[in-house]
Amino acid sequence: MVHRCVQNDEVSLILTNIRPAQCPKDLKQLMDIDLKCFDDPWEEIDWEEVCAAKHNDKHKVLIGTTRSIPVGFIVWREGNNDGCIKRLAVRPMFQGKGVGTKLLAAVETSVQHNQCAQLFVEATESLVYDTAQDKTRISVSEWLKMKGYKATLVKQDAGLCCGQIEDLIVFEKTF
Repeated sequence: MVHRCVQNDEVSLILTNIRPAQCPKDLKQLMDIDLKCFDDPWEEIDWEEVCAAKHNDKHKVLIGTTRSIPVGFIVWREGNNDGCIKRLAVRPMFQGKGVGTKLLAAVETSVQHNQCAQLFVEATESLVYDTAQDKTRISVSEWLKMKGYKATLVKQDAGLCCGQIEDLIVFEKTF
């Protein structure tokens, strides 16, 4: 998929490919993206556990690449009847250019293919990213709503954003 985006008043083309993570080869890149995107990045041991779990289907990890360079990732789990996104991140300079949308769509396709009826994701209300189109900021909650997710539950004081404890909102999409 090709996305047009404005950078330095020039139109550039971004080609994003989605592929399964290759652990341990991708571990440092995953950790670097996570560190740049979250106040509470996962520790190396958490990532090692996620990478090791792929052999027993606990977690799945996809990476979005541009020119073979990892620029985003998504981690999710699938159960008997549902899936749960554990982490979705895109390097700040690539946010708003369709990488997260493509990663989310790939997971939705997997979940539906495996006959899961629902997909869940949690987000804090104040978590935002810059859009490429008009250089505005949008909350992840709003982005999820635009993708067809509905807020179903609020977990009080369960998230961390910008160094502050916040409520986590659970979003759900039914297929």
